[in-house]
This record gives sequence, C-alpha cells and structure tokens, in this order.
Amino acid sequence: MKISKFYNFVNEDLVSDLSNKLSDENKDIKEDLIKMIQKSVNSDDEKLFIDKVDSIVQNPKESTIEGLIQDADIYEFYLKYRNEIDEILAKNEFFEKLQDFQKENNCISLYDVLVKGTLVATTILVSSIKQEISSPETPQQQAE
Repeated sequence: MKISKFYNFVNEDLVSDLSNKLSDENKDIKEDLIKMIQKSVNSDDEKLFIDKVDSIVQNPKESTIEGLIQDADIYEFYLKYRNEIDEILAKNEFFEKLQDFQKENNCISLYDVLVKGTLVATTILVSSIKQEISSPETPQQQAE
C-alpha cells in the first residue's frame, strides 16, 4: 500500500475539479498545463490559481509556468505535444505570420522559433483554460 501526503490529495482535487470543466479539445495538454500552473502557485486555492492564469493571459512574457521556464523544458513540452501545438498554431495563423514573428522576437535559429512558438501556443491554451473554467456550464452542457 502506498502512503501519500494529504497535500497531494488536496492538489489532486483542485486539478480534477478544474479538469472536469474542460472541453475534450486538447484536454490532455490542458490538464498538463493545469498541473504545471498549480505547481507554480504551490497552493490548492482556486482563487490563486485563477489569478495566476489571469497574469499569464495578460502578460505572457512576464509570467512563468513551473516546468516551462528553461528553453530545454519548453522544447521537451513541444516534443510531447507537437501535433497539438502545431495544430493550435495553424488554427491561429501563426505560420502565415512567421516572418513577422521571427523579426519581432529576434529568432535567429529554428530552435528559437520552436521555443517561442510553443510559448505562443501555451498562452492560447491558457486563455482557453481560463474561458472554460470560468464558464458556469459543464462541457456536456455546452455541447448540447
């Protein structure tokens, strides 16, 4: 029998409560981001979590998410969810504006584009999470 700390159960409840409010679209990556943001906040308080989400959406370059701070971690996150991230960026016309993005963000290598583009997709996903957890309806009610 595995013994866990009470703190882990409290965090699981926050993550599962928020996960239940998510739509099925890109749910795995959103759940992973929720866990990372919750780890960044280091609290089970939903208000603190929502405040952190708001700060990420309003100022993505200034806010950090635990596990997405170092370029190598962002690259690993991209490798894990590359299909979803590419799809999100394509839906938001990222690739059509790629040259402008490179100039604005001083991307001099493919690695820079990949890392900074992943952060753009992350911001889009966090905005989606914010919208979905703020909605009073469950995903099933939204689909009907």
